[in-house]
Parts: sequence; C-alpha cells; structure tokens
Amino acid sequence: MSEGSKDALANQSLIHWERGELERAMELLVEQERVCRKLDDPGGVAVALTDQGMIMRDLGDDSGAQVKLQQALEVAKSAELPGLAERIELRLSREVGDSDSLKASLTRGRTLGKEEQLRAIFSEGRVRARGIRDEQESGFSETRSGEF
Repeated sequence: MSEGSKDALANQSLIHWERGELERAMELLVEQERVCRKLDDPGGVAVALTDQGMIMRDLGDDSGAQVKLQQALEVAKSAELPGLAERIELRLSREVGDSDSLKASLTRGRTLGKEEQLRAIFSEGRVRARGIRDEQESGFSETRSGEF
C-alpha cells in the first residue's frame, strides 16, 4: 500500500458521498483507515474515522457518529496532532452536539490566535473549494463541460 492508495480511496469515498452513495463511501473509508494504519499514518487514520463519523451522521446514526469522532479525536491527540484534534473537537460539538468537546474547543480557543482559530474552522471549506477549482480546471465541472 502507498500514500497514493490512501489518497485514491479518500477521493473515491468523497465522490460516492457527494452522490449520496453513503454505504459505498463508508466501505472506502474503512479501507482507507486500514491502509493508513498499515502505513502508520495516525493523521490519515483520524481523518478517515472523522469522515466515517460524518457519514454515520448523514445516515441518522448520531451515537455511532459520536463514537467514530471520539475515536478520531483520541488518535489525533495520542499522535500529538493538535490542529487536527481541534478540528475534530469542533466537528464533535457542531455536528453531533458533544458539549464536552464544545467546552474544550472554546476553552482552548481563548489561547489560540485568531488566525489559527479561523484556519481550524474553515479548513474543510478551503479543501472543498480547492477540489471544485481543480474540477473546473480539468474540465469535469458542470459549468465548464456543460454536463456531468
């Protein structure tokens, strides 16, 4: 397995997720998690677990989503990835209403600089915007090609 494999799995899962094919997206994310564990990539594991949690939320399983997000948070903290842990805590508080994570995020937010807080909150939006821009540049966007 390689870095490219985990990236391909992540990209494929996002495509299925956007199409509403949640079960297939979940299968790919579970495989991405397995690959990241094999590559000893805790950041990748945490991201895969976070995305699994978001899909569980989309499927209506809020308690399962919370479990996955808690697992992702534990991985990020144990790997000493504070930026990723902060984003996961924000997801926990925002997406599944974990008040303990909200309190931790707000408390830690007081010590973070404004730029770092904004980076944590909006990082997902930048990734999505970059993906849309890449699609447009490659001719795969609806506006550029006229059809999907």
